Amino acid sequence: MFTGIVDTIGILEKVTPLSNGVEGEFSAPSSFLERFGIGDSVAVNGVCCTVMYIKGEIFRVQLLQETLSCTNLGGLQLEEPVNLERALSPDKTIGGHFVTGHVDEAGVVKMLSKGNPFGEIVVEYGAAFQPFLVQKGSVSVDGIGLTVVELTNETFSCHVIPHTMKATILSKKKIGDKINIEYDLLGKYAYRFYTLEKGKHHD
Repeated sequence: MFTGIVDTIGILEKVTPLSNGVEGEFSAPSSFLERFGIGDSVAVNGVCCTVMYIKGEIFRVQLLQETLSCTNLGGLQLEEPVNLERALSPDKTIGGHFVTGHVDEAGVVKMLSKGNPFGEIVVEYGAAFQPFLVQKGSVSVDGIGLTVVELTNETFSCHVIPHTMKATILSKKKIGDKINIEYDLLGKYAYRFYTLEKGKHHD
C-alpha cells in the first residue's frame, strides 16, 4: 500500500529479458534505499514491485509481461527517470490517498502545462473506467496522487503544484506519452458492491 506521494526519482540502468517478462535494474539515492530489504515493496511509476536485489544505490525488480503490457514500464528506455515511493509504514504520514500499486490502465497525456505557478495535466482514459472518476475525487497518475478537477467522457484534468512538478517526472512528460492510472480504491469497491446488489434485484 502506498500514498501517492513520490519519495524520489530513480533511473532505469539495465534491462534483462526473462522467459515471461524482464528484470529491471534501477538506481536511486542511497538515503531512499537504505531502509529497504529483499522482498519489500516499491512503487515504480505507481506500479507495485518487489525488491529482488539491493546494493548501494542499485535495486532490481522483476516485471511480468502482463505488467509490461498494461503499464508504461514496458516502454521505458535506458536512463529514463521513474517515480519511486516506499510502501506505507506505521511511521509514515498518510498525506495523500490509499494507492495499491495495481495500475488499472495506461492513459495518454493530451495536454501538459508546467504552470505559472500551477501546472495542469489532461489525460485520456478508457471508457470502461468512467464510473471510477468523480470531480474532486482522487486518482493516481504515474504513482502521483492527484485530484480530478474537470471530467469528460474521454479525459480528466488535474492541477499540479510547483513542488510536485519539480519532485516527480511529470515535468518530463510529453503530449502522447503513456501514463499509468490507478483509480480510487474505495470508488472501485463501492461500484462493485452497487453493481452486484443491482443485479440481485433484477433476478
